[in-house]
Amino acid sequence: MSETKQRNEKRTTLERFIPKGDRLLIEIDKTPEKTPTGIFLPDSVREDKQTARVISAGLDSELRGGETIVYAKFSGTEIELDGETYLIIDDEDVLGYLDE
Repeated sequence: MSETKQRNEKRTTLERFIPKGDRLLIEIDKTPEKTPTGIFLPDSVREDKQTARVISAGLDSELRGGETIVYAKFSGTEIELDGETYLIIDDEDVLGYLDE
C-alpha cells in the first residue's frame, strides 16, 4: 500500500472533505444552554446564532478555513461528518466576516 494512501486512510472524513466550487463547510457557533448566572434555557427560547467558523472552503471561494463569518439565516444544507453536524453554504450567503 502506498504511503499517500496510508496517510489518507488515517485522516477523518472531515479532514478529507473539500466543498465544490465556491461553497463553504462551516461549523455553527452553539447557543449556550444556560445563562452566565446558571439558568438553563429551553430549546424554545434559544435562537440559532448566525455566526460560524469556516472548516474548509472550495477552490473558488474567497474565504479560507479558520475564519469566523456571519451568514444569512435559513441558508445552506446540513450534513453530518464524523458524528457532528455541519452546514454547507454558498459564498454568496456570507454577509461578512469578523476581523481577528
